[in-house]
Amino acid sequence: MPPSAEEYRAKASECAELAAKTNDLQSKRMLEQTAGQWAALAKGAEKYGAKRASRSPQPRISLTRGGSDRGA
Repeated sequence: MPPSAEEYRAKASECAELAAKTNDLQSKRMLEQTAGQWAALAKGAEKYGAKRASRSPQPRISLTRGGSDRGA
């Protein structure tokens, strides 16, 4: 199972905190960009989770060759 939105938000927060503490401008920018990317992943995880929760269960299908469970 993919990480949760909360885990992604925690990473975003960690990067934002590091960016606030650093004095190096290049590092600060990179950390801020990384925080933004983690936040975008959190939004995606929320959407994915909402879609999964609203879908009805799907039947499992077999992808074996020849209709048997024996190796080909």
